[in-house]
Amino acid sequence: MKQKKNKTHYIIFGLYGMTSLCLAASISGTFAWYTYSTRTGLTFEGASVADAGSLQIGVVSDVRIEDYEDYHFIEDTSVKGKYIYWSMSGLTADRINHVIEANGSATNRVAAMTSGKFHGDGTNFTLYSTPLHGSNYIYDPNVNSKTSYAKKDEYVTLPLAFRLEKEDRPGTYEEGRNIYFTQCDITSREKISDAVRIFAYSETKSNGHLINPNERYDGFDYVGGVLDLDINGYYDYWTDPDTDKEYEFPYGEFVGGTYEYVTTPLEEDYGGVIRENIDTFTSNYKKGTYQIDWEKTEPEKAEFEGMSNFMNHRYALATTGGVHNYAYLNMIIFLEGWDTSVINTELGHEFSMDLSFEMD
Repeated sequence: MKQKKNKTHYIIFGLYGMTSLCLAASISGTFAWYTYSTRTGLTFEGASVADAGSLQIGVVSDVRIEDYEDYHFIEDTSVKGKYIYWSMSGLTADRINHVIEANGSATNRVAAMTSGKFHGDGTNFTLYSTPLHGSNYIYDPNVNSKTSYAKKDEYVTLPLAFRLEKEDRPGTYEEGRNIYFTQCDITSREKISDAVRIFAYSETKSNGHLINPNERYDGFDYVGGVLDLDINGYYDYWTDPDTDKEYEFPYGEFVGGTYEYVTTPLEEDYGGVIRENIDTFTSNYKKGTYQIDWEKTEPEKAEFEGMSNFMNHRYALATTGGVHNYAYLNMIIFLEGWDTSVINTELGHEFSMDLSFEMD
């Protein structure tokens, strides 16, 4: 089956704030959820928690940053297997980018991707790359496919460390202090921001969390279905070489790893979607094709948590403890390609997100 090469599209964002993570983005291009480019910055101007001491935030690295002093970092090698770079004067965008780029994370290039099926246990999180036209990103023995994982430099990984210095004992830190979200505000005049997802996990917690910062309550994305990836006005299909029959192409994942087709082909084109309204998710069904039988087929889901789970100190993302009483919070920020907001008309639009933390 002939594959079409996807074009490259662009997204730009930055991260700002006082104990807060902020990003503003713009997207440009001509297709749907393929490849984007991202510019990332993160600024922490400093923080305090009431009068309990000074909350400090650092960036964790797997490799040593040789020129850390040029970026006004204080290097901390006291925790085995980690290099922590604390900044007492604020974590500016160039400082953050310098560390995460050295660790292979995206700083100015991020691809839209998918978590695939995820059922909330926090232990089986995987990011897959986008599909090619007529080729699935999850191996399927029935159609053209190859399991394709997202590369580390295609999404943003933000590994943060927190510590709260004791007022009466400088150089020592509070134990058992919890890190919480205090707010996550996404603003946009368009819909593209709906696709932002965060996977947050900590060494002090047993499970990670797939979070949709746009939603208050828990929900899910379907991660299986039909798509019109070449935007030709029909949902993509494949041809059985033995029978020459045409079947809708099953992108993504399905419950039980199986799907079924109806027994008779369409007698005429169906859908009625006019050209200017066609996008990856909204198209027409082609005459002569065998459709997926949705009465016997169920797409898989990526189950996410809404922000109400994390506000008002309902759930701690990380807790200080262990060596020196530090807390660690790792965040992966990506665009979920199965979110229906990631369509042609959204390319070139902007969004912003403010994500704030506090320690109890």
